[in-house]
Amino acid sequence: MLKIANVSKSFFGFLALNNMTMSVESGEMRALIGPNGAGKTTLLNVISGYFLPDTGDVQYKGRSIIGVASHRLFHEGIARSFQVTSIFPRYSVFQNVQLALMSRHGRCRNLVTRVKGVLRDEVYGLLAFVKMDHRANDLGGQLNAGDRKRLEFAMALAAEPELMLLDEPTAGMGESEKGLVIDIIKRMNRQRGVTILFTEHDMDVVFDMAFKITVMHEGSFFAEGLPQEIRDDKRVEEIYFGEPSLAEG
Repeated sequence: MLKIANVSKSFFGFLALNNMTMSVESGEMRALIGPNGAGKTTLLNVISGYFLPDTGDVQYKGRSIIGVASHRLFHEGIARSFQVTSIFPRYSVFQNVQLALMSRHGRCRNLVTRVKGVLRDEVYGLLAFVKMDHRANDLGGQLNAGDRKRLEFAMALAAEPELMLLDEPTAGMGESEKGLVIDIIKRMNRQRGVTILFTEHDMDVVFDMAFKITVMHEGSFFAEGLPQEIRDDKRVEEIYFGEPSLAEG
């Protein structure tokens, strides 16, 4: 589904990505890990069209997507979730998802159409999937970190994505919030067939969710394997020196 080939990206002389190469198969749940500054978020930004690479190529379902705007990629099946959630804080939970659905259906161009009940059943279906239907009337800005993340997932699912890019999906959450978010991500993969590529510093989350793990270091591919293979790889432990131990999470 996704192929990254020799991608490099510099910022003011700093090489954030250095000939990064990897591929993700359809239906996978792939973790992308590495020490701080390894280039993980930069890579997600290149894949999702926020940054243009200096060199290399990104292919989605066999077609290069270099230069395709992020909003176009959203409509082509690539959804993105950020470390800091991207929602409309002054709109209700219902309205946030409604706007995402209206965008998918091309119904955001007519600004004079009454939208109060538009796509109501679809909105509630998505909110039920992320267990937020009981919060439909709450304002987005009033939600805690876990609820904001679940709302963002519902908005992303409005595009019926085939690939979701998740950047630190459980960052800043308590254990109960984290458990809800992990469950939803797993169900997106199992029940909706969404391919997941995610970054995460919590190694307990990584080893719980990932089918396969890709390790980055200094902007480059470093290692790849099944969770137990990465856990046992002494080289991976070495590059995490000064970071939380893989065994300790």
